[in-house]
Amino acid sequence: MSDAAPPFFVSESDPPARRRILEEALRLFATKGFAATSIRDIAAATGFTNPALYRHFAGKEQLALHLFEVCYGNLAGRLHYAVGAREFDDALSTFVRAFLVAAEEQPDAVSWVLENLQAFWPQLPAPRRPRSLVAVVRELLQRGVEAGRVRPELLPEVGAIVVLGTLGQLVRMWMLGGVSEPPTRYERSLVETLQRALA
Repeated sequence: MSDAAPPFFVSESDPPARRRILEEALRLFATKGFAATSIRDIAAATGFTNPALYRHFAGKEQLALHLFEVCYGNLAGRLHYAVGAREFDDALSTFVRAFLVAAEEQPDAVSWVLENLQAFWPQLPAPRRPRSLVAVVRELLQRGVEAGRVRPELLPEVGAIVVLGTLGQLVRMWMLGGVSEPPTRYERSLVETLQRALA
């Protein structure tokens, strides 16, 4: 038995079967995609039968939504904390680093979130939605406007596209083998690029 801490998306109170289901489902959803992953695939990967999976989740959709909610909440929390009460340049650097570190530490979770925002974000009940990634970037950009580091005429939506789109695309390229170095290797260059794009 491993002494390693369980991944953030499982609870220490989860029975071993539920943990295994969550781990394998996330891996399959992130690598094969939601539509291409069946309950049979998850059962085969875990070694459990289909009925055993249904004891823990009503179906593939409920399992996917649960994983999305937990993974999204983890990423949004990291990024919100990174922005904190820092000055703009420090907040931007910390935000970029937090995003890239999350991608390296939890590639399946970050991939799952990035590729499924449109499908699963609207399904989250409003009280259970963590602060949105776009809201965190808007706060960051407003701080930049106040500091004279972001041009005031930049639409917040466009700024969010620039920041999240740039970081997301690097992570996708890394996961697909388009870049060989880990994402944090590009941190400084990304920060400088974003500073120029937003100024």
